[in-house]
Parts: sequence; structure tokens; C-alpha cells
Amino acid sequence: MQDARQYFSITQLNEYVRMLLDGNAVLSDMWIKGEISGMKGQYGTGHLYFSVKDTDAAVSAVMFRSAAA
Repeated sequence: MQDARQYFSITQLNEYVRMLLDGNAVLSDMWIKGEISGMKGQYGTGHLYFSVKDTDAAVSAVMFRSAAA
């Protein structure tokens, strides 16, 4: 029996999600507002890892070194 599902590489998934975000007028220029939580160290890369949350949900986030400077 063959598996009829199509599998994506991680690169393909990221490219597809980027295409969806860039092609959507609302998502391509979205700002969010919430509380920063769980700030993690820079791990030698200079990147900052944290969550942005409100009363009902949280989103994991990263701020890359170039923006954190």
C-alpha cells in the first residue's frame, strides 16, 4: 500500500509559510501587542528568545541579533 500523502522538507514548509505571509495584506504588515515572557539568554548568537502572551494565548518568538542591537 502506497502512502498518498505529500511530505515537505522543513525548507519547503518555511518557504510555503513565507509565501502565505508575504502574499497576505494583513499578515505581511501585522503588529502584535502583548506581554513578553520567558526571555531566554542570547546563547552566544546574540539572538533573543521569548514568548509574547496575553490572557488567553502565547506565541514563541525570536529577535535576531541585528534587531536586538
